Amino acid sequence: MSDSDQELSSRELEVLSRVVAGATNRQVAVELGISPNTVKVHVSNILAKLGAQSRAEATRIALESGLVGESTTAAPERQLAAQPPDVAWPAPVVPVAGLLLALALLVMVLFASPVWRAGGRSAEGMLHDATGPSSQGDDAAVRWDRLVDMPTARARFAQAVVDGAIYVIGGQTAEGPSAAVEVYYPELDLWGRGAAKPTAVANVAAAEIDGLVFVPGGLSASGSVVDLLEIYNPQLDAWAQASPLPRPLCSYAMAVWGQGLYLLGGWNGNAYVDTVLHYDASTDRWQEMGRLTSARGFAAAAASDERVYLVGGYDGDAELATCESFAPSSLDRGEITWLRHADMSVGRAGHGLAAVNGSLYACGGGWTIPFATNERYDVNLDTWVSFESPVTGEWRTLGLTVVDEATGILLYAIGGWSGEYRSSVHAYHAFYRVYLP
Repeated sequence: MSDSDQELSSRELEVLSRVVAGATNRQVAVELGISPNTVKVHVSNILAKLGAQSRAEATRIALESGLVGESTTAAPERQLAAQPPDVAWPAPVVPVAGLLLALALLVMVLFASPVWRAGGRSAEGMLHDATGPSSQGDDAAVRWDRLVDMPTARARFAQAVVDGAIYVIGGQTAEGPSAAVEVYYPELDLWGRGAAKPTAVANVAAAEIDGLVFVPGGLSASGSVVDLLEIYNPQLDAWAQASPLPRPLCSYAMAVWGQGLYLLGGWNGNAYVDTVLHYDASTDRWQEMGRLTSARGFAAAAASDERVYLVGGYDGDAELATCESFAPSSLDRGEITWLRHADMSVGRAGHGLAAVNGSLYACGGGWTIPFATNERYDVNLDTWVSFESPVTGEWRTLGLTVVDEATGILLYAIGGWSGEYRSSVHAYHAFYRVYLP
């Protein structure tokens, strides 16, 4: 670093002091009254000027060079992020000391029930895992990095990203359904913990809207499907409830669009359904918007190029290879017009799906066919191509999310099932970012 204290603007020094204190981009934005995107630009400029590759390295340089004082390492006062209406949040908890491990360490809640040890290929049997031999193996894939393992091996959980941190919520473990919240920090390659989810569930998904993590429905420890909508606030490390779903649902596909969520298909406790539910976070209201072309569960969904894509799934008889989409902006009187796209090369269910720069990445999936590769869909060309997988053989009900980092855009594939519950963390470099002098 050369003359960094002169190169950094007064605003960049303000941002840097809060980065050193462990604040997220959204927390910095709230405290300084600027947008999270502006904070992201400031952080990028700070890293470049300091010659740092990560926030942790920038913190070290700032402290060693005296750019900020030691007193800034105390956690700053947090403010409440945007919330849906009529949500009563618990009082903020006091964070545990430690950089980026400010989430309180709470007791992990685990429930066990014999029903979860059932197996089989029946429609209902797909909701559970049966321990057995696995041909799965981890390969040294070129563009996949193997990172530090998740503390709790599990599958069928909810996974979402908030300010670059990956939140893994609930899911199924060898002991039963879990309420655990574990948080992965990619820049440090380490895990922390958050407040346990009030209701332990599996076969569930999560999504982030305005810094809050929404987790609808799920299959409870008793084996019943629930209609709860529980929301996690990372700033407060606290949970709250919002309006319940119109009916109990699990094993659905979910995609974020604007200020809302689309829940596509799923299992209602008796059968797979073809419903499309929409939740508006700004009004805390649910609405049924239309129907799928066929009932299914364990599909995956993602938004890309002004459309919501639904890929794969299980219809009660077989895994599907289908890829379909609709345009939320063109919805009229609750009717959805589906557009059929090119099929995947194989049927997948229980897979992860992520959208990156005009492409959809489908990873894992399948109950009967051991996969050697994953698949990528080009939205503009309407074609699927194979790409390497860090896990060969059986691999399903994993978590897959996108994180935009200084080095590029990465896919993080976490946990899942491959004859046993996994704790692995793999990162795929979908796009590299190169800085030219």
